[in-house]
Amino acid sequence: MKMKKVVTVACGALMCLMVLAGCQKKTLTGLERIKQKGTLVLATESTYPPFQYFIVENGKTINAGLDVDILKAFTQSIGVQFMTNEMAFDSIIPAVQAGTADIGGTFTPTDERALVIDFTANYYHSEHNIIIRKGEYNLYPTAESFLGKRLGAQKGSVQENVIKEIGIQDGLSLPKVTALIQELVNKNIDGIVMDFSVADTYGAAYPDLIEKSAVRIPGANNGIAFVVAKGQEDLVAELDKFITKSVNDGTVDRLYDKNIKAAIDQILEATEE
Repeated sequence: MKMKKVVTVACGALMCLMVLAGCQKKTLTGLERIKQKGTLVLATESTYPPFQYFIVENGKTINAGLDVDILKAFTQSIGVQFMTNEMAFDSIIPAVQAGTADIGGTFTPTDERALVIDFTANYYHSEHNIIIRKGEYNLYPTAESFLGKRLGAQKGSVQENVIKEIGIQDGLSLPKVTALIQELVNKNIDGIVMDFSVADTYGAAYPDLIEKSAVRIPGANNGIAFVVAKGQEDLVAELDKFITKSVNDGTVDRLYDKNIKAAIDQILEATEE
């Protein structure tokens, strides 16, 4: 009788443990977490048109750009809301790692970054250019022409490394591209290394002040991608599927063209105010 009682108690304890184990909170995957909270937050630094920039609609400043348009369409496809969180560019990866943002855009995949963050498929293929002051085009036919000069790049960007690869150690890094343009116009630096598309946008917006140089420098992996925190393979897979489809059916090209025009118009409008 005593043995029977012991067995009964043991079985009861085992059943309690099984129930408790079943009640424990399930660890969500990256995609499941996004769907449960109902939002996907993009970390932005909006002085990088046509990928990320501000526009004014009905008196309100809002985020716009190729990154925004791609991810708005993606969030619609998975049934969640899209949000942005504005910050310095060099704060984006730490924010994604910490979970204060779910995703960051306009990142060139590198081996160093891949140690701490995961990349989606590339959604745009580009290269680097060096923006210079208007009228100085003939001074800089090659990247080597800038040796002995001072170049600038956005803080935390791969363009900081491009400056060093050219052979210039005394580069200027600032959080915002607009601040770098001011330094260039004021002759505190001699050029700014930036993505070719961004150079296109600012060159068209300020044609009397700056222009693109003849220099074209291939980017690492010749492309840019979104970044997400490590360990979210299902989210990366879903994004890759969406990006590949959007690139192949021409959606990304259409959105790119739309944002080039919109960004230039917005910069010109802001300049005239």
